[in-house]
Amino acid sequence: MPRSQVPRPMQRMVMVTGILTAAGPAGRPALELADAVGFGGTPESRREQLGRLVRDLQSVGVDITNVA
Repeated sequence: MPRSQVPRPMQRMVMVTGILTAAGPAGRPALELADAVGFGGTPESRREQLGRLVRDLQSVGVDITNVA
């Protein structure tokens, strides 16, 4: 993804909540979500970035449950 198209932090939050809402109870794989919001790096670092974003969403009351 070109740098000019990398989502900003708030955009990432909205994108993740939208993707997970549309996915329903089955959810989506972590690396698929990380790709969708433009996280780069190793699979481990992408999971860590996504984990931080999910914790941030949970801290403001968004109900996200890990179904893995």
